[in-house]
Parts: sequence; C-alpha cells; structure tokens
Amino acid sequence: MKIYYAHAQSRNFDFQAFGLTYNEAIKTLHKGLKKHAKQFHLEPKWFEQWADISVEELEGGIAYRDRSPL
Repeated sequence: MKIYYAHAQSRNFDFQAFGLTYNEAIKTLHKGLKKHAKQFHLEPKWFEQWADISVEELEGGIAYRDRSPL
C-alpha cells in the first residue's frame, strides 16, 4: 500500500502530513500550515513564499534507509 508523506521546512519549524494520495498529503499539509499561520498571526498563505515543500511516495511493508528502499 502506498502512502504519501508531505513535509515542509521553514526557518523555525518542520511540518509533516500524510495522505493516501499525493493531493491528500498536500491538502493536509496546507491545512496544517494555515492553522500554524493563525496561531502565529501570519498571512494565511505565508508558506507559499517561505516554506520548502516536498512530497515522497512511500510503500508499506518496506524498510527505508536514507529515504531509499532497502
């Protein structure tokens, strides 16, 4: 079973989200980043300019080392 791991880094924080699809992972991460914006009184889409966002596809039942399957 595949899952998608979305992550973002800002200068001060590391954010993670998971989804069963690429889009679900991104949507979940964006939701969390917007919640963070509210808590820290930032513009709702602050992350579009400041966060480094990426998504990795992971397979269940497989061990990984340095983000590569063994």
